[in-house]
Amino acid sequence: MDKKLLHQLVEYSYRRNDLDFGKVNQIAKILNSNRSYLKKYLNALKKREKSLSIFIDTPSNDFGEYENELKKIFPNKKIVWNVDPMLLLGMRVAEGDDILEISLMKSLDSIISKVKENYD
Repeated sequence: MDKKLLHQLVEYSYRRNDLDFGKVNQIAKILNSNRSYLKKYLNALKKREKSLSIFIDTPSNDFGEYENELKKIFPNKKIVWNVDPMLLLGMRVAEGDDILEISLMKSLDSIISKVKENYD
């Protein structure tokens, strides 16, 4: 399977940036006879889904205040929310391979390390 055909299959699997599971099942049944093609197709779907999504971790499930602002910043992306209680008063935003983490714990750690550097 060449890259052009793989790209066409992945594009066909989406309807308005949403994955169409009926089309995915249809393609998977056809590709099931050749497992390597099926594996390439599924990996390409995962890569495409990751590129269309933003993953956000917050300490609580109160997303209301952030949701509208993040939709303005990332207008064509699907926002996936996760609750991570280890984040203290902050959030972690992952887009593709880029991860931005803002938290109280990280700020306190950086302050403590700067104080130790300057006063030792």
